[in-house]
Amino acid sequence: MPEAMTETSQPLLSVRDLHVEFVGRNRTVRAVRGLSYEIRAGETLAIVGESGSGKSVSALTLLGLLPPRTSRVPRGSVIFEGQELIGLSTAQLSRIRGARIAMIFQDALSSLNPVLTIERQITEALETHTDLTSSQAHARALELLQLVGIPDAERRLKEYPHQYSGGMRQRAMIAIALSCQPSLLIADEPTTALDVTIQAQILSLIARLRSELGMAVLLITHDLGTVAGLADRIAVMYAGRIVETGPTESVLADPAHPYTSGLLRSLPRLDDPRGMTLRPIEGTPPDLATDLPGCPFAPRCMWREEVCWADDPRLLPVREAESGRSIACHHHPTAEEARAGRSLVPGFRPADPPAAVAEKIAVVVPVEAAS
Repeated sequence: MPEAMTETSQPLLSVRDLHVEFVGRNRTVRAVRGLSYEIRAGETLAIVGESGSGKSVSALTLLGLLPPRTSRVPRGSVIFEGQELIGLSTAQLSRIRGARIAMIFQDALSSLNPVLTIERQITEALETHTDLTSSQAHARALELLQLVGIPDAERRLKEYPHQYSGGMRQRAMIAIALSCQPSLLIADEPTTALDVTIQAQILSLIARLRSELGMAVLLITHDLGTVAGLADRIAVMYAGRIVETGPTESVLADPAHPYTSGLLRSLPRLDDPRGMTLRPIEGTPPDLATDLPGCPFAPRCMWREEVCWADDPRLLPVREAESGRSIACHHHPTAEEARAGRSLVPGFRPADPPAAVAEKIAVVVPVEAAS
């Protein structure tokens, strides 16, 4: 853990009770529902979860990048370096984007401008946020391409995005993001569409640059395997909110929430017996345009009780001896049950939904295996 990050230091970024909605003609989708977390200087926080859990939407909200005509933030607070970001004008946010908070987007090819050279796309940010001259900006762009490991950087500066490979485009995106030395780097699925070898190189690059530059990193991914050696803490999102958070090593070794344990069980492991079948989480995520009176994971949970259908649990500390672990669950599994994927209490059966709830459920309710 970086020396700059202590339990008593003020967070670099503080998100509190953030709600984000998308408004259509006949329905409102509540994509983020009460999201709260903190990131301290030099720290890496990984937000993980299935597609549609609200990870990318929450990150785009920080920078005001959601479409204003169809999205809104009905309540919540985002404080960065002591300044409230929610409610800032476009002009005010533009002074923060790229300068103090930078973002690596999911698809580098669609995010880079196809008609501008890589050099111009780097120097544009430098000219916007710094007082560098044209020659100084060129020198800085060359330095950045060399920093992110692009060979023959002087020649590559003059090339266009389509002339780069997928891994090189992602490195160029990182160079653009780092151009103004931001305090916080948001990496939204930075290894999407890259092969495994290039994925490892990009993650290693982000880890090295974080260490060298001392910046904080918000890593957004659906792959728990990518965060093991990179993140200090993990926040697991489901249905627009965090259901479990804690130190990375602790969460991966001993998941406390049924959803987290389900994600881990669905991943292949080197120590699993040969031929072992992966166990996906049954059912599908809930429709966030409908009311969710109880726990949103209840229809898919093997540990659900009657209270789970009626009461949405709050995110609370768990396992008092361990600092930093919190879950939102009424009946979380033991370590042995998490590995087994079901309750080990004799005679236990997941609670059936009340009649009123059953009519609204659009997912398959898993039934405990006979064994």
